[in-house]
Amino acid sequence: MFQDQFVQSISYRHKKIEENGSKVVYNVWREDYERSVRTVTFDSSNITAKCSYQLFEFAGYLCRHVLKIFLVEDVRKLPTHYIIKRWTRDAKLGSIIDAHGEEMQADCHETVTITYSKLCQEAINIATKGSTSKEMYLVTIQILQNARKEVEAAYKQMSIGSNKDSV
Repeated sequence: MFQDQFVQSISYRHKKIEENGSKVVYNVWREDYERSVRTVTFDSSNITAKCSYQLFEFAGYLCRHVLKIFLVEDVRKLPTHYIIKRWTRDAKLGSIIDAHGEEMQADCHETVTITYSKLCQEAINIATKGSTSKEMYLVTIQILQNARKEVEAAYKQMSIGSNKDSV
């Protein structure tokens, strides 16, 4: 669900239509489908966004339109007020209450979706810089291929280690 929205957000276009202090209003649409334009209002003072699609209000997770604007505004960490407990791995565990009686969001166990989103954001930033020239492309593709090999080796090593533990 969230992951699908995030992946779709990458192919969406945006246009800033209004700016007033910390609030910026954007139109967001799918590149090949300009008839369906959504309006997103982003407030940088508290890192909030409201979308005319209202997926967060109805389903409890952010839509591709808001996620697109978070990418544009370089919001690298999903604000905790958008992480609803029912979507976390710890949903069945009891609440953690702070000294003021407020429920706290545990941030020591990031969900797979959040780590995936961070990796995608980093990859997008690398691809953006790496595509600026032929020379940058050649350097970037070599580094990415080496990184992939290192990740595959680490993954294989972890798999071997977990098999030893299970014997």
